[in-house]
Amino acid sequence: MNFKIKRVFAVAMRHFLALINPFELTNQLYWVLLDVVTFGFLVQSMHKPNGGDLDIATICILTNLAAWYIVPRASIGMALTLLKDLTDSSFVGLMATPLTVWEWILAQISIAVFCSIINFAMGFVCIKLLFGFNVFSIGFVLVPAVISLFISSWILWLFLVSFLMFFGKRASISLYSIPWMLVTFCGVFYSVNILPKFCQSIAHCIPMFYIFDSLMGFIKSGACINSGIIKSMELNIFYFIVSITIFLLTFRSRKKSGFTRLELEG
Repeated sequence: MNFKIKRVFAVAMRHFLALINPFELTNQLYWVLLDVVTFGFLVQSMHKPNGGDLDIATICILTNLAAWYIVPRASIGMALTLLKDLTDSSFVGLMATPLTVWEWILAQISIAVFCSIINFAMGFVCIKLLFGFNVFSIGFVLVPAVISLFISSWILWLFLVSFLMFFGKRASISLYSIPWMLVTFCGVFYSVNILPKFCQSIAHCIPMFYIFDSLMGFIKSGACINSGIIKSMELNIFYFIVSITIFLLTFRSRKKSGFTRLELEG
């Protein structure tokens, strides 16, 4: 079946209209604001910066917080759209149309980019208003870091929807727990060097770790982030291939057994 960009646009617009709901945007802002206030002021109070200027530790936390929300909010938000389709019994109807699985994936990824941008922007505004710190002041290094995190969010989303397709709606609670479990090993709030050795080994297998570790090193000492970006992208490419393969296998398996059965499982 021929690829049609209008079908991608239709599916993307369907989710876009739901995401721009004021209540949905307020919910997104709430979680970003909560973390910025909690961790930003916590670190600032512990280090007691002189003269009202932010110290290096606070700048690291605020930068990492703004970047971190690119990953979980996009992946969770997109996985929840599938859960909503299953709950509303609309997924079967969607798959009964000429829409192909690749068009569906591309539509989801486009919305994931939108979600990531919205959450990053919210984090940027909150940090600027509360702490007077411009995240972009650290320079151009933020651009490749953000691109890598975008790709990581797509990978995590593919794993989440594969998990949901395999286990059904009863696995919905894991859509929240899995992404936030990764924050332990990513070094967003602290250096992973303080973790036990086996946890450090896990961290070195996660693409996001190299981004946050590189950003902290750059902010603290001006260290080059190229090696961290390259390592992160290498892992992203590997995990993307794995995640898309798992998703396609799960999708085809569920298609054979019937998507209606997937909607009924709970």
